[in-house]
Amino acid sequence: MTSLLEAVRDRQMCKQLMLTDMKLIKCLVAFSCLLASCSSVDEMKETVSDGEIRNAVVHIAPYSFDECETRTDLIYKDNKITFNWDDDETIGVFPITPYSGSQAYKHLERSVNDGHVATFDGGGWKIRPEATYAAYYPYNGKLTSETTFEKIPVSLKRQVQDGYNNLDHIGKKYDYMCASATAPSEGDIVFNFKHITSIVQLEITLPEAGVISNIIIFDNQHEQVFVDSALMNVQTREVTPVHKSSMVELEVKNGVEAKANEKVLLYISMLPMDSRPVNITVETIDGKCYGSSYTPKCMKAGYAYHWSISPKYAGEHVAVDLGLPSGTKWATMNVGANAVTKNGRFFAWGETLPLPGSLRYNKDYKWKDANTDKFNKYITYDNSNFGILIDGLTTLLPEDDAATQNWGEKWRMPTKAEMRELLDNCMWNLDFDYLGSSAPGYVVMGKNGNSIFLPLNNIISSEVCYAWGYWSSSLYEEYNVNAYCFYVLGNGNGDWREPKDWAESLCISEGMYRDRLLLVRPVCK
Repeated sequence: MTSLLEAVRDRQMCKQLMLTDMKLIKCLVAFSCLLASCSSVDEMKETVSDGEIRNAVVHIAPYSFDECETRTDLIYKDNKITFNWDDDETIGVFPITPYSGSQAYKHLERSVNDGHVATFDGGGWKIRPEATYAAYYPYNGKLTSETTFEKIPVSLKRQVQDGYNNLDHIGKKYDYMCASATAPSEGDIVFNFKHITSIVQLEITLPEAGVISNIIIFDNQHEQVFVDSALMNVQTREVTPVHKSSMVELEVKNGVEAKANEKVLLYISMLPMDSRPVNITVETIDGKCYGSSYTPKCMKAGYAYHWSISPKYAGEHVAVDLGLPSGTKWATMNVGANAVTKNGRFFAWGETLPLPGSLRYNKDYKWKDANTDKFNKYITYDNSNFGILIDGLTTLLPEDDAATQNWGEKWRMPTKAEMRELLDNCMWNLDFDYLGSSAPGYVVMGKNGNSIFLPLNNIISSEVCYAWGYWSSSLYEEYNVNAYCFYVLGNGNGDWREPKDWAESLCISEGMYRDRLLLVRPVCK
């Protein structure tokens, strides 16, 4: 505790964690000439002012610690988590009555003397006296003109924290809040911003040193209780869930070094939920996993909660239950990867030692005789390409399985049938900038709301997207030179086919040459 308090006194820590985030406590936002109430953005540009309304004052409540929670570790001032406005923040503002219309965005300039105060020039827009407006944060510039103040998208999916004890990701991206106000006949219009989310301060103490790369919080009963996307009514602060999941994820960008038996602080934004047991998995950059159970109290909007865990070593790597009929669970990362967005290592089919992906294929393929150039294992029929021995093997043995040999006996490569099951029972969405990481790939979401990410970074050429694939453990029995895989063939211009176009690639007769180098995503039961 002493070391933490000393750290808080550090100037940089105070800047990040102490007072009033991009908004909080009394944020004075001077609307030099603000929005005229109207039914469209163009109409809002009209100069309409029947009174002397010069400023909009935005008061934003800090996150208070629930009185039933442990507080001592994060009570830096007045039992609250607060933040300062950052330079060039943006809020969205809607006219509500007597006219309604599209949102206007307002850039804020932070006061030099007071981090609680920010101003902006309204550019000739004015607030109409006696009119009602609603405002929200963080601003969403992708809304269409048809989007109303009643349905502002909220997304808390797979959050990313950059560095130790850092709240920037909460303040800039996941701290959803809103308010409505009616302009008086003269004077200031006051917006009392309040948060719709809760903050979880996760205090982790590992039994050994490691670099934390990922956090996954699972519901103990695997029920979909975590709201990860919703719609926010910025006038009433009502939140309507759109999607729920049985887990919450936090990626720790660049990793956070954790010393043995010393605390590490991470932060997750969540929509309020009832008390129920959860399981928490902590992944380190070297693939180790640590697990702990925890039962939080009921969570309320605008409150911060301190969860303290000392997870025990639970083996290596995390399996995600996607609700598949067979019960097969898929790993969160590829073999050899240290983050979900990374390719990992490349393997020829039936080999367990990785090779550089730039080689494209292994000219010294293990199961091909160097003298005769004939395949000598996993043979189901006689052919000029094969040796005399017909072993009848159609699925990789554990000793030839890259997942088993690199991750342990719990893990293996998926069969052709399991790949087909993943295609048929999950929703596949192509994302070319996953979580702002610039990593392209498919987000694969099961019917239970859980998901994994399959990166498809260039693996054949550094200049064009040509091909992408993941090995299965299944031999192509009709032509033993090949094996089945997930496979995407690009057009040479960096474009990729949608899943519906390559779903049948698991069954095409050509398959994939066994000596080609592809990625491996392990599975387990």
